[in-house]
Amino acid sequence: MVTQMTSPLGASDIGEQRLALEKVIEIITHRAVEHNPKLTKDQSDVLREQIRGRISELLDTWTKIATREQRLQYQKEIDNASPLLLDAADPSADKESLERRKFKAQRSLRDVEFTVQLRVRDPYGNNMEDES
Repeated sequence: MVTQMTSPLGASDIGEQRLALEKVIEIITHRAVEHNPKLTKDQSDVLREQIRGRISELLDTWTKIATREQRLQYQKEIDNASPLLLDAADPSADKESLERRKFKAQRSLRDVEFTVQLRVRDPYGNNMEDES
């Protein structure tokens, strides 16, 4: 949606693209409300505002980090730029500030991994062949 932010250093552009991200917030909040057609209007309104508030808080924090760091990337892809996302498997991530830990993630989803062939073995370690 906001293609200007897709490059590694696009994470630095959060301040400039914040207005464009309002459309993304609307899409996410709409999807959250629509997940359950049984919600009353009041429940939908409360959920919409909760989701909007949480997203806005994350975007505000991201903007502060980008302003402070000046060169910000999503992951560690290039030199001389801090990563926005912290690897949850990295023990040092827990030592980061609360602000930075808001961006602790298992996987970025920006990575695209090759398909891996799965080989099934029986309990004795023998390869099992597809019997279909």
